[in-house]
Amino acid sequence: MLEIKLFGSCEVRARHNAGVIRRLSVRQRHILQLLALYRSVSKADLAELLWEGNPPRSHAATLESHVFRLRRQLDPTSPSQGSVVVTRPGGYRLDDNRVEVDLWHFDRLLVQADGAPESDALALLAQAVALSSAPLLADDPSRAWAVAARQHHEARLTEAASQAAGYALRLGDPHRAAALAARATDVNPLAEDAWQIRLKAL
Repeated sequence: MLEIKLFGSCEVRARHNAGVIRRLSVRQRHILQLLALYRSVSKADLAELLWEGNPPRSHAATLESHVFRLRRQLDPTSPSQGSVVVTRPGGYRLDDNRVEVDLWHFDRLLVQADGAPESDALALLAQAVALSSAPLLADDPSRAWAVAARQHHEARLTEAASQAAGYALRLGDPHRAAALAARATDVNPLAEDAWQIRLKAL
């Protein structure tokens, strides 16, 4: 199982292959991060994102070369056909049977919380909030695609923390409600609902 961490500094944990992330080039790391963000990306979209709207004429061959080297770094002993970076028509995807991404776990927790009893939903949402304690893609603070992904995640995190805070308050746990609401307002100081819950909890 390959584990990819996108919250905070990017990390890759592969069995029998320590320190993978340090051996990746910037382009290889970005390809892996984009695949981890979106699970499946076309070659055209990868080129647009990697070169920020201005890919070179030779981008197709260059992209294939980067993917080839990425596969070798992730698993030097396996052929390309056995890589977790899978070729699909017109692009690439990560094999989600052999890859775990912390952002994917966050997504699953939110799905599980939707419609669950309040006490269960609180536990699931609180776990999601704790999981994303560091900013998404902190290694790339200004790259356009990373900024867009971070902003999208922060909106979801704010909503999850606010919702969890509301559950905690209704379940009679004002201290937990205040802490969760504070997390929401730390991420988005304009989160009015979270401020109201925080004030009620205090």
